[in-house]
Amino acid sequence: MPTKIKQPARVPTGIQNLDSLTEGGFEKNSVNIIAGPTGSAKTIFAAQFIMDGLKRGEPCLYVSFEEKKSQFYENMLDFDWDFESFEKKGLLTFLEYTPEKVNLMIEEGGGMIETVALTKKISRIVIDSLNPFSLLFEKKLEKLKVRIEREKHNQ
Repeated sequence: MPTKIKQPARVPTGIQNLDSLTEGGFEKNSVNIIAGPTGSAKTIFAAQFIMDGLKRGEPCLYVSFEEKKSQFYENMLDFDWDFESFEKKGLLTFLEYTPEKVNLMIEEGGGMIETVALTKKISRIVIDSLNPFSLLFEKKLEKLKVRIEREKHNQ
């Protein structure tokens, strides 16, 4: 008799139709990238994922590289998602990162994100968005190209 393959644990997204398509949500402890152009609702998707966790009593971390916390909280009230109340209860940690902080985080390792994730036993993390990372790498790559060209020219 064939043995039944054990299915990985799932984390619901809070989006009913997506959860049914994915057999219960994202695979637990997985990294998932939501990609699309500006205005394609990536932030709303991410916010709904975090809100689902908060409603389940899970400690969550939202890291924003572009949007200020106050603006994010205000925008999410349009969906009746009161993130501020969960922050006051200690379930939500919201971190704002500037490009400079992102660069420092890359150089130092996990930094504050890692510290919060470990000390608060965070179960869901959203990083919104990866655009600042790509811009940093593009700038660093461009600087490296310029330095290589200078070194070639000076030889």
